[in-house]
Amino acid sequence: MTMRRPEDWPAEYKAVILDNQRERFAKLDERKAPSWRSKRPGMSAAHLVNIRGLECTLCHERRGIQCRHLKSDGAKRERGVFLRATDRWALPMCALEHHPAVERIGSRREREWFAAFGIDPHALAQGLWNARHDPIKMEFVLREHKKQA
Repeated sequence: MTMRRPEDWPAEYKAVILDNQRERFAKLDERKAPSWRSKRPGMSAAHLVNIRGLECTLCHERRGIQCRHLKSDGAKRERGVFLRATDRWALPMCALEHHPAVERIGSRREREWFAAFGIDPHALAQGLWNARHDPIKMEFVLREHKKQA
């Protein structure tokens, strides 16, 4: 009888092997240098946190907000194979309705999809990026942009 599955292993063997692996992987994570993607100009984890604190670009939903990185026009120049646009092109979108809807549209019709709601997504993204260090100012930019729509 062979013991290939971990659940068939004796308890003392499991503890030694699995604990050793956990320590090894934890050390690898500590040594891991920040990736070149996070060092790109226009990337900011703090900006994404502030974006997630805003309401949806199209509705007034505040729960389940995701960062939607634009794919067209100015953001298109920063994209590549398996590489999304930088965080300066992020918009707050609700996870249940609007974010999946704009993802289904695709990058070619992204601008006209937002235009149907009266939103200029690139101007809004740039306004949010310019106010990235002040969440209150970001809220003001979003509200003013929605009023003009």
